[in-house]
Order: sequence, then structure tokens, then C-alpha cells
Amino acid sequence: MHCIASRAAIGAVWLTVALHGGCAAVDGRSERAAADAIAAHGGLVPAWEEVAGFRLLTYARGLDRGTGTVSVYLEGDGRAWRGRRPPRDPTSVDPMGLRLAALDPAPAVLWIGRPCMYQDDAMACGPRWWTSHRYAGEVVDALLGVVRRRVAAGRPVSLLGHSGGGALATLMAARALRTRALHIESLITVAAPLDLAAWTDLFALSPLTGSLDPVLASARLADLPQRHLAGQRDEVVPVAVVERFVSALPVPNRARLEVYPQHAHRCCWHEHWRTLRALPAPARLKTGN
Repeated sequence: MHCIASRAAIGAVWLTVALHGGCAAVDGRSERAAADAIAAHGGLVPAWEEVAGFRLLTYARGLDRGTGTVSVYLEGDGRAWRGRRPPRDPTSVDPMGLRLAALDPAPAVLWIGRPCMYQDDAMACGPRWWTSHRYAGEVVDALLGVVRRRVAAGRPVSLLGHSGGGALATLMAARALRTRALHIESLITVAAPLDLAAWTDLFALSPLTGSLDPVLASARLADLPQRHLAGQRDEVVPVAVVERFVSALPVPNRARLEVYPQHAHRCCWHEHWRTLRALPAPARLKTGN
């Protein structure tokens, strides 16, 4: 997840370093080649989808076979900001959401990229889609449109996302439950900023005007089995931000906050993902976490 324009430049620079830890930027062809390699390792096949004015890269396997649950992954926000300036291209240098999708043991998996990623001219796509409007209703609707197009009607879906992808997965779940557009079976987020106002306040960042805040949709999610994973060493999305979302859910609810002492924002989710993914979602109503 990349940071947003900061009221304190030092905060923005610090978040940039924390998120990308010295990774060098590469050109668009290298990024796409790297994504193809990650996807191929998990048997995921690429395809483009044009939905609601967006052109979105997807990778998938098993969507045309069987009737079991489809694991749908949403990618994070992509490239970090450099000081006060947003990147000219949001494409992920190392797409963690795709790494997790490729490791998912489910027979049917769909990964969806974010608006403007992996495109020849991201600026023409519109920078607001990776800045102020990255979690806008239009983005949520487009992502849901991809799922409806690629997943057979009535087939159960588990929504998953890392960082900003987790925020979008949560917003998608809330909207799909309200409109009954999809059969949402469960929700799993990893290191996700689920209370945007709390997150921006914590780091003195400019509010994400134009975006929806997942915590404001929490009332619709009480009955949905959900796991929210957070790393104790995460300095980008601290545990407290995720905890605020879980605490905002109506009681009783079917949510669980899982805090992993050795994990940070990126380290070491993909290394342990097969084990973490296999843990069941809450199966009964609980009070608290």
C-alpha cells in the first residue's frame, strides 16, 4: 500500500521506505513479466477485463470447473509515493496480493489488479484512481463487475486482500451483501487499513477524499465470517488500525482479529500463507474478537 500526500513530508518519506524497503523501480515490461512469472507458478492465466470504464488485469484458474468456493484476491495499492508526489504509474513492483493468490490451494482462484496498473499510459487512466479515489465507489463497482463476469452466478466467493486490497475486499463484501449481487462466503484481510480516518490521523496524512471508509460499512458485516490478520511489527498499518475496525462491528459478530508477533506489513505473509490460509473462518457468532 502506498501512502498519500502528507501534511508532514517526513512522514510520507518514512512510509515510502517502510513499504518498499529499497526496492528499485523497474519498467512496465519488467513488472508485467514479473507478475506473469508469479502467476504461472500458481497456474494462474492472464486476461484483461473492461468494466465500468476501467481496464483491469486479472489472473485466474479453475473458474470454469466445479461449483466450489472461488478465492478472489484484490491487489494492494502499488507503488509508494515519493515525498509529496504520487507515482506516475501505480503498478506494483512486487505484488503481494498476487503472491498470495498464487499460493492459494483452492481449485478456483481469481486475482484482480487495480485501476491503471500494468497499462502503457497510467497517467491517461487518471491519477485520482491511485490517489484520492483509490477506494471510491466506482472502483468497488468495477471490481464487483469483474467477479460477476468471471464467476458463475450463485457460486460462493471468498474475498481476500493485502493492504489496500483488503480495504477494497471489505468494501466489496459490504456492497455485495447489501445488493445481494454475489454469494459472499467469507472475508480475509491481511495488514489492511480498515479504518481510513484512524490511519490517516495516526500518520498526519491528508484524508482520502473521494474514497469509501471500510469502517463505515462495518454494520453490514456482522453475520459474515471474517478473519483480519495483522502483524505486530507492521509500522505501516499498525494493529490498532485493524483492531478499531473489528471493535466497530456490531456485537455479536463473526469476525476474528489475528495478530502475528513476527509479521510486518510485507514480511512474511507469503512465506506462511499456505498455513494461514488453511485456518478456518469463525463458524459461530462471537462477542468481541
